[in-house]
Amino acid sequence: MVIKYNQKCRKNYDIFLGVPTVLDEYYKIYRERANNVPGWEHIDKNELINRCVDAVEGSEQYDYYVAAIVCRYWQSLCSSYQQSYMAASEEDVYDWFISSILYVLKHKAWRNPESPLFTDAKGPDKCINVKLKCARLTFFQQNNRYNRKINHGVESIEKLADELGDACAPSTVDQISDNSAFYDWIRNEYLSMNYLHALTLDLIISSDVFNDCQTDPNQSFSMQKLIKQIKTLDDVYFRYFSNEYDFSLGDVQSNFIRYKSAPKKVLQDNIEFFFQTLGRT
Repeated sequence: MVIKYNQKCRKNYDIFLGVPTVLDEYYKIYRERANNVPGWEHIDKNELINRCVDAVEGSEQYDYYVAAIVCRYWQSLCSSYQQSYMAASEEDVYDWFISSILYVLKHKAWRNPESPLFTDAKGPDKCINVKLKCARLTFFQQNNRYNRKINHGVESIEKLADELGDACAPSTVDQISDNSAFYDWIRNEYLSMNYLHALTLDLIISSDVFNDCQTDPNQSFSMQKLIKQIKTLDDVYFRYFSNEYDFSLGDVQSNFIRYKSAPKKVLQDNIEFFFQTLGRT
């Protein structure tokens, strides 16, 4: 059972004044259901996620596991809200949080032989973290594109980058459940011959390019990890990208392989410039 946000949002600053919010009420409900999974607070997240996807979808056991997973990642929801409350309501953040988890549970990328995360023991946790970290990027990018600005103002991607600098986490889960927004965006960048842009966006949503939670509680975007991913591109990734976005394998190889030998400074400068331009889309 997933709770749909159907109450009028409280004032966004309530969370900082210690006033109980709708999210607090939802968390209590999820915890009650999660308690049907013995020891859920101490089970390794990857094992918890794998148990969930192995359960029969729609069964009570499946719903209990979903509730436990929601609770284990609840701090990510709170962090996103605290970083975005000037632009996003409780409902916005809750919706992209829940959509992210359900998308990951449905598609199980770590069990896909063509995924870079295939057989990765930490793949489930990485998938959810990346999806959650992608949430704000799509939310702000979509708001800017369609000029849907709320009264108290929406942070642009440019403002976000200015505030966080190199640590900026291009983070948001796409508001469309089938992930078509990211799919179309990456294909359009590739077709426009912006190959590094397409590569960067895909690696952000499909690979481990965020700091480990043990060393960085905010799990900020890591330029170093992204460049390492680019430098270690191989035929497995080329085949994955070719199949995922419907481009010929030969074209993908010839367009991407140049970046393996490009100087790190050149890659970093181009990627940072790309992030800066997102806010002016």
